[in-house]
Amino acid sequence: MDEERANSIFMQLVSAHQITSSDLQELIADDTALAADGLARLFVERPELLGETSLRAESEVVVDRMCILAMEDDPELSGFEAIQYLRALFVLGWRSGRQANPCVRRIVLRLPEMLASWPAPRADLVVLGFMEHVFPMPGVPRLFESWNTDPVLAAVLRESEYLSKGLDC
Repeated sequence: MDEERANSIFMQLVSAHQITSSDLQELIADDTALAADGLARLFVERPELLGETSLRAESEVVVDRMCILAMEDDPELSGFEAIQYLRALFVLGWRSGRQANPCVRRIVLRLPEMLASWPAPRADLVVLGFMEHVFPMPGVPRLFESWNTDPVLAAVLRESEYLSKGLDC
């Protein structure tokens, strides 16, 4: 999918009152970074168009794509932009349903594989662009307590806690 087509689909979707299942499936079926960008933008900027069923059912697909893109260097969607989407999806999910939200659960499940190489530039991006910002939110640190048994993840937790000091969420 080229950039013009991706923007066209996104603009059609956001101008609608409700996204049809076939519109959503067209974006999901396309594995380009541009389609992932449109899908994530839809989930973050206009979730009311999706309906609760689609929001819950497809959120894991969006999270998985953003996790992959965060660890790559795609010219159409930077790792930093993918991390920002992950953070936005996490915050929206946390505020709406806490850890029961499928989006929150999926992000927490996927983060360890993204952080396995820490400290490294891509893993630092996860720490600085995601962990540092969600860690101060009430109740969030409890989601990561099991990380204390892994030396790398425990170090990430310490770094995230240190960096989050002074942030007011």
